[in-house]
Amino acid sequence: MKIFSRTLLLASFILLAGVLLANAQQPSPSAAAQKQRAKPAAKVWTDDDLSSLRSPSDDYLIEQTKEKEAQKAAAQQTASTQIAPVDGSKPKTVQQADSMIAGKQRTLSSEQNYLQHLQKQVSDPSAVGLEKKRLEWRLQSHTATAQHLESEIKRLQADKDALAKKAAAAPGNSAGTAVPPQSQ
Repeated sequence: MKIFSRTLLLASFILLAGVLLANAQQPSPSAAAQKQRAKPAAKVWTDDDLSSLRSPSDDYLIEQTKEKEAQKAAAQQTASTQIAPVDGSKPKTVQQADSMIAGKQRTLSSEQNYLQHLQKQVSDPSAVGLEKKRLEWRLQSHTATAQHLESEIKRLQADKDALAKKAAAAPGNSAGTAVPPQSQ
């Protein structure tokens, strides 16, 4: 009986050692959960997330950069329109000149209305800081546009007068049938 109990004790000891070794090789569920909690989940960053990381000074610098680029583009556009006429064409008849002058005058009238609106906004005491600078820049830009339109109208009027003289001097026209230049 002693041998049987010792053999049983030895077998249970071996079985217990095997179970302990098997558990030692497999991580416990709590250990696996701790490892998962320790690893941060991969974060997918979007533009919305990035804007929240910017400070107000970063936003200010970005806005300043955009405004400078817009001013450069406007300056280049203004320079190019001052070099050549907007449409680049000259009227070929007096009627075409009248039509072109009327179109430019409509555009000029619209610009002048917008300039009045801008002047009211600039003089508004609630406009301060960047908003006021932006409004002043628009006022300056649209003033230049209005001046350019006025010079275009004068050029077209001169072209019209030249066409009227040419038509009056053409053979087959008598002095009484010449179309007098219209002033608008």
